[in-house]
Amino acid sequence: MLQMMIWVIYPSVVVAILGMGIVWQYDEKHVEGNACSKKNLKLKLQKWIIKGLFLMSFLTGVGIIHFYSMVSEPKKLFLWVMSLIQLNPDMDIIKSISILSQAHVVLLMTLLLVLSFSHYLRFFLKPHLWLKYKRETYKNNLNRIEEI
Repeated sequence: MLQMMIWVIYPSVVVAILGMGIVWQYDEKHVEGNACSKKNLKLKLQKWIIKGLFLMSFLTGVGIIHFYSMVSEPKKLFLWVMSLIQLNPDMDIIKSISILSQAHVVLLMTLLLVLSFSHYLRFFLKPHLWLKYKRETYKNNLNRIEEI
């Protein structure tokens, strides 16, 4: 039962919540107003959680590349995702991959779940906005320094 919850129900819930988060992000006024009205501590906590999940999923991905052969793992993960999309999940495929790959998939799904509830999802969907935001922040910091 636990395997069914982790590898069938959890990905389906993550995809549904991610879809709702994407639709919610199109309301730009709501996103900006919501981001400004939250307390600073909550935003910092959310930022650190997202950074931690991203770092852990990145490290597990590097671990998969370094410790396991990259010949069969991506193919098995692709076949598992396709079986989920076709609504006929194949539990044998996901059970046959390494524990590090399983941890990577769970961390990646959790990262997407947390991103759905944050205002960082728009940067994930449109990376050029993140570069623009960083450039504007850098310019504002330079202006503050010049004023002092």
